[in-house]
Amino acid sequence: MRLFLIGWTDKDSGFYDVAVKLKESGHQIVYWSAFNIFKDIKESEFSGTIFHDSFDALGAKPAHGVDISGFLPVSMELVREFYETEVAVLTMMNKKYERFSIDERKHIYYSLLSYWFGALKKYKPDAVIFQLLPHTVFDFIIYNIAKKLKIKTLFFKLTTLGDRLFLLDDYKVYPSLLGDWRKLSKDFRLEDLSGDIREIYLRHKKGKDDDQGANPHVQYIHNTLSAYSNWNLIWKKIKVFFNSLLDLSVLRKIPQFIKKRFSSNLKTEYLNVQSPVDWNKKFIYATLAYQPECSTSPQGDIFVDQILMLETLSSVLPNDWVIYVKEHPVQWLPRGLNYFSYRYKGYYRKIAGLKNVKLVPVETSSFELIRNCVAVANVTGSSAFEAVLRLKPALIFGYEWYQDCPGIFRVSSSEDCRRTFERIKNGATHTDAQLINYLALVGRCTFRGYIDPSTRIDSPVSSKENAENLTRALLRKLK
Repeated sequence: MRLFLIGWTDKDSGFYDVAVKLKESGHQIVYWSAFNIFKDIKESEFSGTIFHDSFDALGAKPAHGVDISGFLPVSMELVREFYETEVAVLTMMNKKYERFSIDERKHIYYSLLSYWFGALKKYKPDAVIFQLLPHTVFDFIIYNIAKKLKIKTLFFKLTTLGDRLFLLDDYKVYPSLLGDWRKLSKDFRLEDLSGDIREIYLRHKKGKDDDQGANPHVQYIHNTLSAYSNWNLIWKKIKVFFNSLLDLSVLRKIPQFIKKRFSSNLKTEYLNVQSPVDWNKKFIYATLAYQPECSTSPQGDIFVDQILMLETLSSVLPNDWVIYVKEHPVQWLPRGLNYFSYRYKGYYRKIAGLKNVKLVPVETSSFELIRNCVAVANVTGSSAFEAVLRLKPALIFGYEWYQDCPGIFRVSSSEDCRRTFERIKNGATHTDAQLINYLALVGRCTFRGYIDPSTRIDSPVSSKENAENLTRALLRKLK
């Protein structure tokens, strides 16, 4: 088969070896994009392959050697055909094109749509394989064009079950087998679970809330918090200062630092509107996702606007309930405290102004909130899955790997929320037996591996084994 490999980076995780194995299996690598592509790839081993650095792709620069003279500008009909893609991409551009106006973003989008529509029509791949769920502007455009042209799409999706991976063709649809836990004539036993999944399940059931190995997302949070604390933070600031001295930008940055230090910022705004938790109230625990990230764009669809999620919940909330909202614990670290597109000035004040909605201190224990809440709500975050493992119901507004899990309610409107709240008030429950059935089926739909350095930290799978596992899954799907 003729293959496009998109975002196919990270040699240390075995992805270069996967490409070699695909080629040895008779597949032709027609097109390959990756970040810093020439660092890891020996072009001589892939004769005839078009290589495209992903930084160039993000900047709407064509791959070297691709003749674009026949790639026509987009038509009105083509733009209309992909209007949903455009809406999502304009939001994704908050990450790489934050300072660009809407008109500039639209022009880049039209250029990318023209280029990739032309490239897919010209080189006619049988399948496009992404390393991750497409969410970096150009790869999401490729994904949607391929869908429209009936070209097979594949990508790896990490779960919050250790190093368990799905290989999917659509981020909105998971294997139908996962819904079969409702139809099983005989329950699985705990002993039937794969050893790694059983261990994670038991950790949660025993209340080991701070155990990092049970959840790569928790590991990521711990790593980020550590990177921005104590001596690590001091060392980062020292490096920034000396680099500023070298490039003479220190004179510009000092006034910016003083302004940021003594004027309103994300943290001060949050602190000014936060409220203590009243544990005696019935409450929904709603978590804000870190942004920008694929967990809200594209997985959240319109609920990439997380205030819309909270407005939807608030609009039908029972009168004697409240919604406690907590910011993601690392939201203020990598980007700093400046307001930006996803957290603009007044963002937290707007949330705190919603009916029966209160922001709670970030240091409040998430697991304590889960234990005492009526239900959890988020777009696609890990807290929803952590809740159902503790036999608490959860509402999710996006598309996530656990969307078929017992105790999960996928909602997309106020009416959906109203019906779900009624079911919860009437005692809607799920059981450990149902969870074990579901997890047993997850074990049959997934395999062990990792897709980037941050997810391989605690995995016992070697780079060689990872490449073999990824290749085996791909060859099975391509066959």
